[in-house]
Amino acid sequence: MLTALAQIAADALGADLGQVRMLAASTVAGPDEGITAGSRSISHAGPPLREACARVRAACAAEAARRWGVAPAEVTVRRGEFRCGGRTATYADLAPVADALTAGPPTDTLQAATLQAAALEAEAAPAEEPVFVGVSVPRLDLPDKIAGRPRFIHDLRLPGQLYGRVLRPPSPAARLAGLTPLPDLHVVRDGSFVGVLAETEAAADRALARLRKACAWEDHDSLPDEHDLDTFLRRGPHETITVRTPEDAPPEGEPHAATYSRPFIAHASIAPSCATARWNPDGTLDVWSHTQGVHPLRRALARILGAEVQVHHVEGAGCYGHNAADDVALDAALLAREADGRPVQVRWSRQDELTWAPFGSAMSVDVAAVVDEAGLVRSWRYDVWSQGHLSRPGYAEGTPACSPAPTWSGRGRTRRPWTPHRREAPARRATRCRSTTSPGWRSPPTGCWRRPSGRRRCARWARS
Repeated sequence: MLTALAQIAADALGADLGQVRMLAASTVAGPDEGITAGSRSISHAGPPLREACARVRAACAAEAARRWGVAPAEVTVRRGEFRCGGRTATYADLAPVADALTAGPPTDTLQAATLQAAALEAEAAPAEEPVFVGVSVPRLDLPDKIAGRPRFIHDLRLPGQLYGRVLRPPSPAARLAGLTPLPDLHVVRDGSFVGVLAETEAAADRALARLRKACAWEDHDSLPDEHDLDTFLRRGPHETITVRTPEDAPPEGEPHAATYSRPFIAHASIAPSCATARWNPDGTLDVWSHTQGVHPLRRALARILGAEVQVHHVEGAGCYGHNAADDVALDAALLAREADGRPVQVRWSRQDELTWAPFGSAMSVDVAAVVDEAGLVRSWRYDVWSQGHLSRPGYAEGTPACSPAPTWSGRGRTRRPWTPHRREAPARRATRCRSTTSPGWRSPPTGCWRRPSGRRRCARWARS
């Protein structure tokens, strides 16, 4: 994706690919484009990126034309260089007018006229043949990864950085009942949230092992039987959503029915989740994270912590689904409150990932269909029992969806944070969806879409 967006920018600017430097997403200056998910990054980010670059190019071309006393149409740009006759200028030479595009309203009439002309030219300019888009080029990120150079969030080293670990309870319902003092360790405790800080990662791991032996928990089983999830999902209570109700008479044909199910599924990134956080002297918080949405995470952390937050993206392990990048960011922020302004990096263990990270919801599905003598599907029906499939920050209104484990007391903020045990999977979250076709539909849906509530709905059918 990084390389593909750079290709789009290079073509729109009329520059070489090597002249384009892609900056990491950040809430400080980057636009809020939601999350990077669903294979929609190019379709969502590509068009506005192309338009922004085209406007910069047109503004610079208009400024070059003004300086040279020629019409903007006479100015060409190739490999990042504007030309007209024997005169040339680079983007660096014309940077002031480009900066004006992001500096707010124009400060004088001439600048306003230049920017207005640039906007009109960018809109009216015919599409040029792409030079890089659609062409296979070397990926920008691979050299560092192949050479093993620091690139990922796990490699981040800030001045004075500490390392933290958070102790997970034995089960979602456990509460910390006692903690034997460990005066030689930097222990952080807030309610049942407990962790350690150390100068090195190895020291943090050793401290966590000692902390685990020093903690006593009140615990009881609160999880469903993993071997009978169908019963758990179907016994309710349910929120039922009817996707489509048939209006025609039931078709004639041979009925067929079957039941399918799947368990909770771990997303299992190749590397564990990691984040770094630093509280600044003015009470603001900076977070470095491999989250898939810097702005949604910023809003979630700001609501939980009652502070001004900036989130900076750093590459991490990807996953098909939703890993714990957002959760570990809150862990780092909570531990960093006790670090006297030093940055704190928290890395989850593999065991943490496979027990406390978000899981794909278990599902139980009844499928029924009527097939006529010609073998055509005349009608079909799905009944789906499932929990919500989206628990990222920003998808559930009123809830940050970013949870430390176990819950913390909320000290130092105005409201108690929302800290659900998402692995507990309460039955009341189960969602039942129905979808029924009228006679003439050839096959069941070939895809689905998700609303922000996380409810799955059938989306597409193939007409017979």
